[in-house]
Amino acid sequence: MSLKISQHEIPCDSFQLSSGYTSIGTKRHVFNWNQDKVPDIMALAGKFHDAQVHLVANIKPCLLHDHSRIYEAVTAGLLIKESETGALEQSTFWDDTGSHLGFTNADTMDFLAQAPIPSSSCVGCKTGFSIRGSPSIHGTMTRP
Repeated sequence: MSLKISQHEIPCDSFQLSSGYTSIGTKRHVFNWNQDKVPDIMALAGKFHDAQVHLVANIKPCLLHDHSRIYEAVTAGLLIKESETGALEQSTFWDDTGSHLGFTNADTMDFLAQAPIPSSSCVGCKTGFSIRGSPSIHGTMTRP
């Protein structure tokens, strides 16, 4: 990779991983690597590191309701709730329904900081990002 970048004088210091790397079955889940698509995560990250290209993970602020960490987020009160009913906000997101993380809650930021982005779901990633925004959340929301 670094040879092509140098050979063609391509300015490149980061590479965006789209959400496809996160799939479990037919669904995309943040904080997950699909090892069928990327069987040797460390080798991939090493190639990018050697080329001095930072991997950037596509991280969305929504956990699908069958996500492996949904119980943790619900129990910790990290997800947005409907102001009128107190029920979890539910949105169609990617391939199913999910609930959005509440970023006005400092504990949510701690949850994300401790998420396995650099270690297991995005080995070698220096940062995360969200593109195209998220589905609109309508109505007045309260902190979880």
